[in-house]
Formats: sequence, structure tokens, C-alpha cells
Amino acid sequence: MIIYKSTNTLNGKAYIGQTNRSLNKRKEEHIKAAMKMRDGKNYFHWAIVEYGEESFKWEILVESKSQSELNEFEKFFIKKYKTNDSKYGYNGSIGGQGEKRKKKLSEIIRNWPKGIVKLSTTLESEGYTKDLLKKYVKSEWLDSLGYGAFKLHEDDVKWWGGLSS
Repeated sequence: MIIYKSTNTLNGKAYIGQTNRSLNKRKEEHIKAAMKMRDGKNYFHWAIVEYGEESFKWEILVESKSQSELNEFEKFFIKKYKTNDSKYGYNGSIGGQGEKRKKKLSEIIRNWPKGIVKLSTTLESEGYTKDLLKKYVKSEWLDSLGYGAFKLHEDDVKWWGGLSS
């Protein structure tokens, strides 16, 4: 079980991940997922598509024998390299198998009324950072309707949905 780092050699942004497989196997899985999926890509997969797989350097940071230790190492390295900040990296969570990000994404989609525009101030008060909102837009889970206004991707917003925000 390892913690790995994949660094974009063109812009310096990085992704920290964990796997119980070899680094080469995990790299292949990321590249395959990035090239295969049309919707639902994460920020890291979009970067692989945009910059090309050859633009990423892959390395093992640490090995571990327990899952709980691996989760803690992942959190440590994400914090160390600031890879959950879109200025520095592609991670969508603070680590530990991405549980927080998946939960937050499910929560935002489940609790968003259909046909409604939400403002960034409202979303930030609900715990969604500007960086996380940017990632949701880039991953096509949300659409930006201008500065600070968002709707669910592929949601049909009427005039009353904009007025309600």
C-alpha cells in the first residue's frame, strides 16, 4: 500500500493518492478513466485529458502496512503540498480516501432544489469553498451563470428560479 504523487510538469500542480496496487497499475487506471469517461471526471482526470498523460511525473512518497496509517499519510501529504487548493493541485478533498468530497458532492446535489439558482455566498455559508465550487464547475456538476451564481448542470432554470436567489 502506497501514497503516490503525480505532478504536472507543465504547471507544477500535483495530485496525491493512495492505492494497494502498484504505482504503474494505478497510473494506468487514472489514465484509462480520464480518457474513457465523458461526464463525471474529477479535476485530476480533466487535467490528464487537457495536458496529456506524458505531462505527468509519478512517484511513490511512502509505503504503509495499514489502511488507517495510509489515510493519515494521504491527509498529511495533501496538506503539505496543498493539493486540495486549485492553485497547487488536483485533489478534491483533504484525503483519507476522498470521503469528505464525495459526501459533499452528494449532499449538494441531493439538497439543491430543481430550477433554482444559488449564489456563492449562500453556498459558502453551507461549507462549499470557492475552490470546491470551481472544481464542481470544471467537472460539470455545476454551471456558473456569471460571477457568483450557480445552477446544477443540465438543470432547466426559469425566471422564478433566478429571482428566488
